[in-house]
Amino acid sequence: MTLVGAEDEIGIGDGGLIIVRSEWSEERLRETNARFPAWYPMCIGDRISLGPLMSAGSRGCLLCAERRQPAALPIGAAAALPLPCFIDDVLGNAMHRLVDRQLGTGPDHPSIIEISPDTLEVSPRHFLPDPTCPLCADLPLDSAERATIEVTSRAKPSATTFRVRDNHGVLGSGYTDPKVGVVAGLTSHITTLLPAASARFGAPGSSSSISTSYGQAGDHRTATMLAVLEGLERRAGMRPMGKQTVVRGTYGELRARALDPRDLGLYSEEQYTLPGFPFTRFDEHLPLDWVWGYSLLRKEPILVPETMAYFGSGARGPRLVRETSSGCAVGSCLEEAVFHSVIEVMERDTALRTWYSRPSVRQIAVATVPDEWIRFVVERIRWRCDYEVHLFELPSDVGLATFWAMAVESGSSSSRPHSLSAVGADPHPLRAVRSALRELAGHIDWTDDWGESSTRSRPAAMLGNPYLVGEVEDHLALYCHPDAFERFAFLFTDDVRLDWNSSWSSRNSWPDHLDLRDDLGEMLDRLQRCGLDAIVVDQTGEELRSADLVCVKTLVPGALPMTFGHAYRRTTGLPRLHGVADDRNPHPHPFA
Repeated sequence: MTLVGAEDEIGIGDGGLIIVRSEWSEERLRETNARFPAWYPMCIGDRISLGPLMSAGSRGCLLCAERRQPAALPIGAAAALPLPCFIDDVLGNAMHRLVDRQLGTGPDHPSIIEISPDTLEVSPRHFLPDPTCPLCADLPLDSAERATIEVTSRAKPSATTFRVRDNHGVLGSGYTDPKVGVVAGLTSHITTLLPAASARFGAPGSSSSISTSYGQAGDHRTATMLAVLEGLERRAGMRPMGKQTVVRGTYGELRARALDPRDLGLYSEEQYTLPGFPFTRFDEHLPLDWVWGYSLLRKEPILVPETMAYFGSGARGPRLVRETSSGCAVGSCLEEAVFHSVIEVMERDTALRTWYSRPSVRQIAVATVPDEWIRFVVERIRWRCDYEVHLFELPSDVGLATFWAMAVESGSSSSRPHSLSAVGADPHPLRAVRSALRELAGHIDWTDDWGESSTRSRPAAMLGNPYLVGEVEDHLALYCHPDAFERFAFLFTDDVRLDWNSSWSSRNSWPDHLDLRDDLGEMLDRLQRCGLDAIVVDQTGEELRSADLVCVKTLVPGALPMTFGHAYRRTTGLPRLHGVADDRNPHPHPFA
């Protein structure tokens, strides 16, 4: 092993080459990579870090680790030399671990060794390469061939299960290292209603932008898994991390193989004239970046605007809309991810069509629902939070069981939100209700601070000015105000609550399949009967593939897209709203 400092002449010994600098920048890493075929960077500060192995063409470098967690490594502020007197002995142990990895006897992921100056404890930290790393990333080029989908047979555990396997393995996959993991932190929450968890993760390519994802379930382990999966899903949907975008052109030039953005719903002329409106008006001569998707109806690749396939600011080119993560889904196989992404798109479409058109809907008597868990959660919400839960069955033209669960404050307390709403959809009706109730429970816990006057003042202002509804949280907060409740009058046109067995969903069950391919085929047939296509953009990158996961974004042209911010609702040119233009609900929707 050869250990050299920042200004030393660098030589290579039999045991390896370690180069110590007081600062490692991207430029210095790149220069050193060009000089030496294999070496180890070292930083010394509050702790000592060694590695990973740096070599030409290898994936997973020091810059990757630094971008995973800004505070994890002293990449830009190492202490000055000389080195501590004990360093040679300790490095012998550390080098042994790193060489094990280099020779294929250690962990699969790149590794960094941390050494505590106080205890001399040597701790390995394994991390995933950053697919956006400017130093070592090498993404393949996007192409029509890569986008092509072949649907494969996938056996399921049971007919009423729509997952091929559980994904608890992500909790031990290296995603969750607190210093260099994709997930920077995991927290289990003691909540009023259901076990919950949150995961903190960075945006792709950013060392400072931190977001939080959430999970809620019947147990803390599953809630934690769901929080991690949601974080991975959102990261994958922010920008391309599995391939490089290469197609640029106008829709007029590419129309033979491109999706018309207008089919996904754009903005009205009135919206474009709003002060400070940030989105570009589409025309057929506007140059855009395009990614390849796959039409499951036409069975051919199709180009989609990158900014409509990815919702993060990392997506390039003019932004036509304020895209969201709606339609993004993670699964253990492509068929599973596509199936659940379509469910989400159609759940949101059904909820928004109900909101905009205000049809008569049927309320279900919750006490008649033949599911103990559902009745338990409803009773728990009533007993612990003093809410009555109303359950509405929403009309779905694709025959997907869809329910709106609404919690309404039972008394006259001003310390609690007056109402909260959530929607769930699933081929299995009882699972759809459970989904809505899990989300509703999360909303109830989220609004614990409603009693503070500062929290209540914003919804009061939004009542008079809907354009103050700008973020997802505002849509919930607005309907926490009691004066907004009258906007739900169309749901309560009579006091009749139907027995569960009288509901449409209970009498129109999904066919029993033991192969997820058959479930996906059933879903696509139903979309086709409604004149709808499903266009799938594979968002899977190395982060997901390392745990045998897949992420897709499914676009359903013509379906109502979920939007957040009243100024950004997208209803123009969508035929599914024809006939309600004169009486369209003018208020912001209540969904998150």
